[in-house]
Amino acid sequence: CEDDLPVFDPFRFLEIVRGKTMAFVGDSVSRNHMQSLICLLSQVEYPVDASVKADEYFKRWTYETYNFTIATFWTPHLVKSTEPDPTKPEHTDLFDLYLDEADESWTAEIGDFDYV
Repeated sequence: CEDDLPVFDPFRFLEIVRGKTMAFVGDSVSRNHMQSLICLLSQVEYPVDASVKADEYFKRWTYETYNFTIATFWTPHLVKSTEPDPTKPEHTDLFDLYLDEADESWTAEIGDFDYV
């Protein structure tokens, strides 16, 4: 690609998302993307922990000056799944994935978010 992407401007980003909410949903890769964004935005402001629960898998932070909330919702699959029976000695059972149903652990949390 011959066109270079512009350098990320955290001030401009926070102005664009002023008064908005953004959620990252997924596994550790999603969490890493969110942490990278928080790191970039720390040039402007440090967020305040606004988590509703003391749960490392579901965290929220607010940039108070900009009324911007960023959250992470951890899920191993974006879709509903059931784990294999851990009591079986072979540990060879497969996960059941329901590709037509989203995982309720995160869908129940994102109703009020502007960006997911």
